[in-house]
Amino acid sequence: MAGSAAIAAAPLPVGAPAPTFQPGDTWVFDRTHEQGANGYTDERIDLKIESLNSDSMVVGIKADGAPQGFEDHIFGLDWSQSRTFDEKPTIIGRPFSFPMNVGSAWSVDFTDPRQKGTKLSDHVHTDYKVVGWEDVTTPAGVFHALKIETNGFEEVKVVLPASAASSAVTTPSGAAALSQVQRQRIGVVRIELRDKIFYVPSIKYYAKIIQEVYNSDGVRTKRHTDTLVSFKPGV
Repeated sequence: MAGSAAIAAAPLPVGAPAPTFQPGDTWVFDRTHEQGANGYTDERIDLKIESLNSDSMVVGIKADGAPQGFEDHIFGLDWSQSRTFDEKPTIIGRPFSFPMNVGSAWSVDFTDPRQKGTKLSDHVHTDYKVVGWEDVTTPAGVFHALKIETNGFEEVKVVLPASAASSAVTTPSGAAALSQVQRQRIGVVRIELRDKIFYVPSIKYYAKIIQEVYNSDGVRTKRHTDTLVSFKPGV
């Protein structure tokens, strides 16, 4: 149009490439835990990249301001976590799958066969999907984040209390008697898992995550939230 300049709209971000980490990259989060109707705790935690390898990184985690050193954890370069079951490395969590675009989807499925107390095994399945870009407000500022939603479940196979059953038997004298027989039973406890993850490419991690647990009646029993307070890149 005459007398006016054409203004091009800024292009919307398309996706998120794999981040490039540096030792010393540091995040501070406010973390809250809600359980049941009345349970609530909160804390502030620090995360810091201590070292990098070709396919993994060591991330230190500690309570903010705590005098003791960081507790080191191994993560993949996509923030994935793994455990070893029956001498086999197994991915147990992969919140991101780079490069990520709107519509990207992936899954994690594993079974922990280790017995502990009445628990016989633990099967976890999680489906991840990138649903779009969304602004998220945190103490560190407002970020345009790639939103990831998850749907999953955890099925724990457990030993149930033994049940007593009565049965008739015949004694050598011919008289009837009752015998109590203990039978061990196996049950499965299932919970539903729902997460919302807000990944921000400029901070190489999420600015916010909300993780919720629902029981078999569809009632939320737990909620865990991390919200970014600050990010400082390493040098």
